[in-house]
Amino acid sequence: MRTLRDGALSASIWERQNGEGPSYSTKVVRKWRDDAGQFHESNSYSEYDLPRLADLARNASDVISGLKQGRQQEAPRFGEEQPPQTSAQQDYLQERQQPAGPTNGRRQRR
Repeated sequence: MRTLRDGALSASIWERQNGEGPSYSTKVVRKWRDDAGQFHESNSYSEYDLPRLADLARNASDVISGLKQGRQQEAPRFGEEQPPQTSAQQDYLQERQQPAGPTNGRRQRR
């Protein structure tokens, strides 16, 4: 199994065998912590999670394509930067490095 992460979001990819050879399944979850400090997983996402969720799904698709082609791609580990594998990943990383304006990408309190 391989796991891709982006903040609280993660996509786990695993191989299944069927009559036609291997196929792959993916489970995407958002981790959160309750007031008691216990971690939980959710498959519910806020509007702010959706762009990152889309990028994570696209990256999972790229990993699966690589696995199908016989290439072994190392899944990014939490907190480690890895060189992008595709032009879409390069664009994504470039966008994340640019300042988002006066709030620096964070929502302002009202």
